[in-house]
Parts: sequence; C-alpha cells; structure tokens
Amino acid sequence: MKIYYLNGPRLFRAILAGSDSVISRTEYLNKINVFPVADNDTGTNMALTLQSINRALANSSPSSIQDVGNITADSALMGAQGNSGVILAQFFYGFSENLNGKSKIKVKSFSKAVNNALDSAYQALSDPVEGTILDVMVAWAKAVEIASAKTQDFAELIKSSLEASRRALAETPKKMKLLADSGVVDAGAQGFVYFLEGINRYISSGRIEPPPTEFADIDIGHPNIEMAPENIKFQYCTECFITGTSMSKHDIKHELLKMGDSLIIAGSKEKIKIHIHSNEPDRVFEHLSNYGSVSNKKIDDMRAQHVAQFKTMANNNIAIVTDSSCDLPDAVLKELNVNVVSLRINFGTESYLDKSTMTTGEFYNMFEMADTPPTTSQPTPADFKKVYEKVSQSSKKIVSIHLSGAASGTLQSAQAVSRNIQDTVVTTIDSTTTSIALGLLVRFAAELLRDGKSYDEIIRLTKKMVPNTDIVIGISDVVNLIRSGRVPISKGIITRMLNLRPIITFDDEGKGKPISVSFGKKGILSKVFNLITKHSENYDNLRFAVVHTRSSKLAKKLEDRLKAHFNTEDIYIIEASPTLGAHAGMGALGAAFIGDPKA
Repeated sequence: MKIYYLNGPRLFRAILAGSDSVISRTEYLNKINVFPVADNDTGTNMALTLQSINRALANSSPSSIQDVGNITADSALMGAQGNSGVILAQFFYGFSENLNGKSKIKVKSFSKAVNNALDSAYQALSDPVEGTILDVMVAWAKAVEIASAKTQDFAELIKSSLEASRRALAETPKKMKLLADSGVVDAGAQGFVYFLEGINRYISSGRIEPPPTEFADIDIGHPNIEMAPENIKFQYCTECFITGTSMSKHDIKHELLKMGDSLIIAGSKEKIKIHIHSNEPDRVFEHLSNYGSVSNKKIDDMRAQHVAQFKTMANNNIAIVTDSSCDLPDAVLKELNVNVVSLRINFGTESYLDKSTMTTGEFYNMFEMADTPPTTSQPTPADFKKVYEKVSQSSKKIVSIHLSGAASGTLQSAQAVSRNIQDTVVTTIDSTTTSIALGLLVRFAAELLRDGKSYDEIIRLTKKMVPNTDIVIGISDVVNLIRSGRVPISKGIITRMLNLRPIITFDDEGKGKPISVSFGKKGILSKVFNLITKHSENYDNLRFAVVHTRSSKLAKKLEDRLKAHFNTEDIYIIEASPTLGAHAGMGALGAAFIGDPKA
C-alpha cells in the first residue's frame, strides 16, 4: 500500500512503533556501550527517553501532526537521559519545528523536517564526534532528501533510507578506534537504527507489530574492553532541566565548557536540557541557576558504573527481578540493573501499567481528581513470562523478589510460570512486605550480585534478610482502606469519628496489621519515628528509607530526624508506588529499615 502523506495519527503510531523497537533491545544496547564511557547505560537512557514520549502521547489525544510533534519534542526533552537521550530529544525538537501550522505532510516536507532535526542535533553538541549516532542521522537525512526527489510514497522512502542508515552504522567502527578495538558498533547509532526499523515495520504493514524477540545476528557477549576507571577524566554524568525566559544557549555553553566535556544543550530559549560530564556537578547547577529555575537534577558516578559493569560481567548469568510495588529511586534500579514487572492501575474502566504507561506522579494527579478511587491488580502470569523470557536471553538464573504473598497474588503469578522458562532457573522470594521495605531488600540482593556473590549465596542471604526488614506506615485517611476491605466499615467509622490515624506494619506472615494509632495528622510523624526507632534497636548496619503520599515536607522532616538519631546519610525519600498509594490514600507517611541482628 502506498502512503502519500503523514497525519497526526500516523506519526503517533510510527513513533510508538520505533520506540518499542528500541525498548525491546535495551539490554543489548547497554552491553555494547563503550563511548563516551563504558558505563552500560545507553540502552537504558534511550529507553527512558522514549518511554517518556510514549507516556505523553498515550495520555493525550493529538489530532494534527503539529500536535504530535510538539508533544514528542517536549516529552523527550523532559525525559531525556544520557548523551544519546538528549541528542534524540534535540533531534525531535528540530523535527517538530518544521511541523508548525500543519495537519499533515508529504515527503518533501518530511525531508525538510528531518534535515532540520539533523541541524538541531548538531547545534546541541559542543564537540561532535565521528562514529556516533550523528553519523547515522546524517546518512538517513541525506537518503531521505534524495528519495523525496524520486518518490511520493512514504513506504518506499522509509525503506530505502533505512538501508542507508544501516550502512552508516556498519561504518562507525572505521571512524572510531575505540569501537574497532572493542569489536562493536556505536550503541547510540544502533539504537537509532532500531528506531527506524520499528517505523519501517509499521509503515510497511500498517500495524504496530511486536518487535522480534530473537535476533540471530546479534552476539550478546560483552565488548572487548578493560576496566580502567582512572581513564575517565570527568567522573559525574550531570544532567538537569532549566526553565526561564530568553535564555542564551551560547552563553550557557561558553561557561559550562570550562567545567567538563560531553556537553549537550537541548531545547529552546524557555526550556533547556543540560547534559555534561563534570567533576563539579554542584558548581554546574549553581551556575545554571543564574539563567532560570533548575530542576530534575541527576548525577551519575560514571567511574562507579564502569566498575560495576565489570563486576556484573563476571556474574552476568544472574538477574534480579521485582515488581513495581518496590519503591526504589529510578537511578538505583538503573544502576543495579533491576528488572521490574508492572502491576496494573485501574481508574474506572481505564487500565495502566504502573511506572510504564503511568508514572507515580501521574497516578497521584489523577487520584486527586478522580470521582471514584483507583484500584490495583497483580501482574498476570503472562506478564511475568514476558519479563522472564526477555531476561533469560542473557541470564539463565533469576532471583525474583516480590511484595508480600499474603497481601497480593503477585508472588503466585510469578511462581505460576517460574518453572516453565526454557533453560532458565527462577527462584521466587516472598519479601513479606512492600514499598520501601521491599526496595531495601531488592537493593540488598542486587548489591550481592554486583559484588560477585553466587546464585545460591544471593538466595540464601536475601532470604535470611527478610525478617530483618521492617516498615511502619501512618495512614492519614482510612477511606481507601475501608473501600478496599482491609479495614472493616465499623472500625473505620469509629476511627474517623475519634480522629484516630492508624499506624500499620507487616507481621512475620506478611499480613498488614495495625500496631498503634496517632491522634490527628500531626502526630503521625512522631509515632512513625518512635516505632521505627524502637523496632530497629536490635540491629546493626542499618539502612533506612522514607515513603509518603503527597507529604513531601513531612517526609523530609522524618528523614532529618532519622539522620540525626542514627548518624547516617544512607536514607532515601520516595513517593509511594500506586500499589501502596491506592490503599493508603493521600497524606500517608512511613519509614523502613534493613539491618543485621546484633550479636
């Protein structure tokens, strides 16, 4: 079938198809990542950037091609991660600029938009390097321009230009000695080709088809590189977002070049995404605050990631899987390479995948406006099978750690398929808890893997740590607990009448139970602090985490009290996953710990 124009719906579906194609190859792209630093994250960064686009498009109803382009550009900029993600974001930004005022476009206009996108991507870089994603973008843009003079059919144009991008990808090792020595192509360039392949499948078939799950042409062995963290001149991958008015990219670039390298500045005069490798991230943020409001700060220790990659390579036959009730910061999940199976979030008849098609922030925004309360449902065995089979392509032993089996059927879904993954051993572990307590346990297991522990040791030590993990949660509003049936109606009514706030924990069997009450909302913080302090008295080597549902100020106060009392900085704060939030309601506050029993 010939396609003579792209409208909003067609571009929408093409981007989704391209994104799916990249996301399905995240692990492979991570493995071949050697430039600019071998830190095993290019696939993750591209996937996170594209997932941000997918969520934004799925949560809107764009009709014109201009609307699709603008949503894609803005969401890519907000969600951009790493070198490759920020370059992609700027590429989409340049592409969208040529769609203004248009409801649909033909091949000539498409070619202009693509070449404008290329120029935009180049302008974002302080020092473009040959043998990278830019080479593939250049080859593709030129091929699109040539094809647009010969055909009016998008199907023909995309197919022919895809071949040019593949040839350029194959040439990347010839242009960069590091790639040639490592025996790989550039990971960002490969990711862009995967994106184009997804679009080509959609354009040629008219359907968004699942990308292939097996790639006979791919050797997923690690590249030929050596561990040399001392060669990483600038230690921290530093990123942030700036909003302001009439900001000058030129002025920003001039000063930042004095603070590091691999600088990328993407966006407009009002919204800018910054990516830089620097040894002084705080100085970077302080300087950028002169231009506007700085948000979405992210600092990754590339030397630590580089070392962790080699430790993982030594033990890469093992993987950690959990579910989305596990509350760990995204950066930690990424750094420790934890695989997540999504629970489902239901608002009436609309269903979303937790942390995949709906972020935690989006969940609470909808929760506050919803006429009826949300519900959650466990992943199906098929959901687990999909993740296990994907992970098993490179890891033949899986440790799968999940929220309390007494509180949810999630663990049962995992167990239902755990014995049926071909040539792969899966061991499931009941955490008997949820949220940040599950997060602390998962981090413990993932760090054992990172440190080179064997499969049996990881299982034994993680199971041993289950009873040494505890959580205390103060509930500000029992309405959702009553609606879910976790609190009897009669007790709930009495609790509300007396202005009592229940404090709950999980017992040894993994069942939620009340252990105390607070009189009014103000007493929750002290009650949670006192209980978590008492429960942790008999433990050493403590780690803590704080969770909340739209109570960030109280969470910070609780964190400060824990830091001062235990003289520790090893605490993180996180907004509760929808799995907890749907039942705990707004205003909940909790803390958890993990530790070694005192001798």
